[in-house]
Amino acid sequence: MKRVLLGVSGGIAAYKIPELVRLLVKSGCSVKTILTDSAAHFCAKDAIAALSGDSVYTGVFEPVFLDEGHTELAKWPDVIVVAPATANTIAKLALGVADNLLTTTYLASAAPKLIVPSMNTRMYDADALQKNLSEMRAGGALTMPPDVGDLACRTYGVGRMPEPANIIEAAFRASGSRPLDGKRVIISAGASVESIDDVRTITNRSSGKMGAALARAAYRLGADVTLILGRAAVCPLPPVKIIPVESIRDFREAYAETQPYADYLIATAAIGDFVPAKKIKGKIRRGNLPLRLELSPSPDLIAEVARKKQHGQTIVGFALESELNERAARQKLREKKLDAIFLNSAAAMGADRNGGVALSAAGDRRVFRTVSKLDLAGQLWLWLISLN
Repeated sequence: MKRVLLGVSGGIAAYKIPELVRLLVKSGCSVKTILTDSAAHFCAKDAIAALSGDSVYTGVFEPVFLDEGHTELAKWPDVIVVAPATANTIAKLALGVADNLLTTTYLASAAPKLIVPSMNTRMYDADALQKNLSEMRAGGALTMPPDVGDLACRTYGVGRMPEPANIIEAAFRASGSRPLDGKRVIISAGASVESIDDVRTITNRSSGKMGAALARAAYRLGADVTLILGRAAVCPLPPVKIIPVESIRDFREAYAETQPYADYLIATAAIGDFVPAKKIKGKIRRGNLPLRLELSPSPDLIAEVARKKQHGQTIVGFALESELNERAARQKLREKKLDAIFLNSAAAMGADRNGGVALSAAGDRRVFRTVSKLDLAGQLWLWLISLN
């Protein structure tokens, strides 16, 4: 369980804090909160306390600190998240000003830090603000760029606080080790879709959940992540670059575009083995019977990717079998010239949990028990990193 100390400064975006607290708790985190005097005007202390089930602090003279000392709170967290971080609070933290409980605790803590700026566009673009953010990054803090959108000052531009779900991903990234820091990861996920006529398609049951979980886990481990996403039942993750695709041709073009820059390319996407021999123009009418659909084999995209492998790249495929047939997986690993392959059951399609067997070209073998796909993704990444 991550212990998150959430510091809230006085920006209008503080109205999102109750939802951020709720999602942090749902993610298994323990949350304590510090509100500045200004922040207390934008979100209710009692609401945050009810959602977190833990303490909400507002000043250094609260009774709890008379016994413990106000710097004791600085020893508690695994990560400190300042959201929203106003220009005023950022300036104080960058310059070492400790004039309230939030700034004092931040400066007294050795925990990793995440800064989430939120303000007017001109304030965010100001040289002084950018200099202060640079100072904080130089001191080891991770900063999360604000979103672009409608602002409270009735303007449109950069400065919106990112959505709570995205802040959580950045908090996990800030709080843990980042063995993939500086690495570029390409992951494909979801199902390919091929047209039969102008209305109907041929596809498969892949949900994209495993690929999305691998993308989240890689982002949390520090990677620069691109997700090539076909038809899927998962929402895109904004901290991750999304390339939306549909057909096998789209997947092929996306691989060609991204592979030259990849350190890891993980192909979880369920690319159809067959495609319609030809697309029928218009809509096939119900009365056009008997109907015969001719199929042709599709190109083996992961084998194409492996043939184009560059020095230092790791290419990983996924093998889906009705049963965990390791012999078939080893054959695919060898014939496609992959660095590793993950064998999983067809029962995992659409499910929230998965398990299987990972095999490497060097002869490593690891059995992964069935857990949530996000937990599996984290374990699988650590195994892949250990191969290099």
